[in-house]
Amino acid sequence: MAVSSDGHKNSRRVVAKWHHINVSPSPSESQPPDSAPQADSFAAAVIIFIFNYYWVFAIILFFTASAFTPLDQVRVVRYFLQVPFLEDNMFLLRLIAVLTSFLAGTAAAFLCYRALLHLKKPVSFRPFWAALIFILGFVAFVRPYLIKQDLAWVAPALTMILMLLALWRIYKLDWILAFSIWILGYMMLVSPTFITDDNPIAARTRSMPQTSVLAEIKSLHSSMISTEEKIEARHRLMVDFNRILSEAEKGNAEAQYDVGLLDIEGGAANEPSQQTLEDAFQWLTKSSNQGFVDAQDVLGDFYRDGIGIPLAPAEAARLYRSASDKGNLDSEAKLGSLYARGFGLEWNGEEAVRHFKNAIQGGSALGLWGLGDLYLSGNGVERNHELGMSYLVQAAEKGCEPAMAQLGVLLLAGDNPTSVSQAVAYLHQAAKARVAEAQYLTMMLYTEGLGVIPLPPRSRWWGHQLSTMADTGVAEAQAYWGLALENGLTKPADPAQAWTSISQAAYKGLPWALNLQGDYLAYGLAGSKDLAKAIISYQTAAQFDAGAMQKLILRYQNGIDVPHDRERMDYYLAQLRVLASHGNPQAAEALGDFYRNGIVQPQNNPLAISFYRQAADYGRASAYYRLGEMAENGEGGPKDARAAFHYYRQAATLLYLPAFYNVAVALAAGTGVAKNGPEAQEWFRRIQRGAERGNMAHQLSLARLRDRGLFVARDEAAAAAVYQIAALRNDDMAERALATLYIEGRGVHKDYVQAYEWLQRAARFGDGRAKHMAEALWKKMPPAQRAQAKKVS
Repeated sequence: MAVSSDGHKNSRRVVAKWHHINVSPSPSESQPPDSAPQADSFAAAVIIFIFNYYWVFAIILFFTASAFTPLDQVRVVRYFLQVPFLEDNMFLLRLIAVLTSFLAGTAAAFLCYRALLHLKKPVSFRPFWAALIFILGFVAFVRPYLIKQDLAWVAPALTMILMLLALWRIYKLDWILAFSIWILGYMMLVSPTFITDDNPIAARTRSMPQTSVLAEIKSLHSSMISTEEKIEARHRLMVDFNRILSEAEKGNAEAQYDVGLLDIEGGAANEPSQQTLEDAFQWLTKSSNQGFVDAQDVLGDFYRDGIGIPLAPAEAARLYRSASDKGNLDSEAKLGSLYARGFGLEWNGEEAVRHFKNAIQGGSALGLWGLGDLYLSGNGVERNHELGMSYLVQAAEKGCEPAMAQLGVLLLAGDNPTSVSQAVAYLHQAAKARVAEAQYLTMMLYTEGLGVIPLPPRSRWWGHQLSTMADTGVAEAQAYWGLALENGLTKPADPAQAWTSISQAAYKGLPWALNLQGDYLAYGLAGSKDLAKAIISYQTAAQFDAGAMQKLILRYQNGIDVPHDRERMDYYLAQLRVLASHGNPQAAEALGDFYRNGIVQPQNNPLAISFYRQAADYGRASAYYRLGEMAENGEGGPKDARAAFHYYRQAATLLYLPAFYNVAVALAAGTGVAKNGPEAQEWFRRIQRGAERGNMAHQLSLARLRDRGLFVARDEAAAAAVYQIAALRNDDMAERALATLYIEGRGVHKDYVQAYEWLQRAARFGDGRAKHMAEALWKKMPPAQRAQAKKVS
């Protein structure tokens, strides 16, 4: 996760320049012009109506626009135009703010005009309207300069004075009447301040289900006032940058910390890069070496997460402990997290709980998140899902970005649209705070159209944010950007570029990136195979990564790419059990696989289900999928189509792509759920779009549909070709499907030996169903084929 500093956000102030408006009052200006064109068609009539009553539309637009902040207005425009506008584009925000001011000025001028007419004053509308627009433009022009001098309060005062003078001079009013009319008009001008935050429309928007354009507005809502405060804070800091830098160079620890934070955000140029991140690391190191507590806390993040440098969890633990001893509550919570993970420190559940509770007592949101995570996983405490979720919600409400990301994942598996909409909102907030996992998941949501309107430009925008963070050298961002490239989220899938990004993260020591690197090397996904390097990657990752442990256990058991080694197999199996006992969901799922398939451990379906549920409760999508398979096949109990569909759907909403096939087929056939053709077609279209992008999981699902002739014409040969590609990547489902085609002679020539070879391959990698299929096929094969199959195996 990237370092986030709320007090130093990227922002840019752009001044909206207004030009002088020449005003030529006319006694007849309040009336429609005599020269207005006559309507000879419906279109002409509409144009004439707008020409004569433009102020009506201005007032309507003003009230509509002022119900939302400029940030929200950007998002509405983006949805209707389907253009990926940037929330951080301050020119666009300023432009919309100026437009809103124009509409507000029109509305205020018209109210003053109508009030004077009511008082029998023979006045015209346009002179005062033009003057008021000029006043608002002038104030918008000078406001940034006033802010630089810490005189922001002068802007509204100037507006008040100039508006009062305009009323007095243009309408020739006495001061008392001018002041009375001025109150009416000025209240209209300042009404957006009140409307934006507290009006019933906005309140209702925040409570609506996120099933429309308003979903985006709600999930990304941010008031203009807070945005302006961030801009001004950033500007004040940048004005003093040279002074701060000078102090930092003289050895001032606090100044060195401030410069480090500015460099994280892109330095004086406000353009984050790998160089500015390296500069930030240097300044934070200097400040930390002088014992500055906040610098030690942020520097610990660099070492823990591999931000521009290789991971060094032990050094992160040292820095967190030093800062914690001096009273930094976030460092105390982070120290607890290292104890809970056994990352940089020996695992100690009691110490993790103690540190989290100490941080919570001081008001740390990270402490709430850490303790909630322990209760969700049962790590060092008795598992309590409800209590864990309660802590996570409290942490998210306090602005804890990791808690938001985790809540987003957990709520995606909810059974109702409300929980999914809440998940989308949490993921959006975490993604805006530069949590790499949340940005990746948000990309997937917009690409697949789950919980949001499918909007590829929006996915590409988040991809740009993620790739920018990856380019600066943040390890987790590099790994997730590699996954995005592999899955074709922003452009057609590109394994070669994905490999580059993943290997960069692996070089920094990110465990799950090392595991992915091992897959690329073992199966030649981006070029030639290198089995020796693949094993090294798995072994390095297996210090912390359960997935790598599982792969090494199977390889050492069956002698795949390495000599058979029972001792090493037992070692990694013991490590996997330890991780599972600490609540690691990936380790729990791996043990579930072993018990389900009778690999390494005796087959025990009830125990497998127990481990899968442990992983699923933590939001592990593939565990939901495995539960669905077991319910569908009657493994561990009677067949249950309804439960199977429930699990498949949860896996699919958690963005486990193979589950899209199961959901589409069940909805089309009415298996375990009411038949729903339109919804089934929607899931099919997701698969089809993904296959066109080159996503392997979607291509495999489309091949399965072609194999059965569902939604598309049956084409067994085309299905076999895709199965072959996926099987070479060690996809167990593809291996079984390809073997079935060889057994039945569909799409390929009938060949029991080839079928047996693919089934044996899948069985060696832990697929119990392939093992049973191979045993059944062996009994059907004549002696000659058995001899040939044995020789090939």
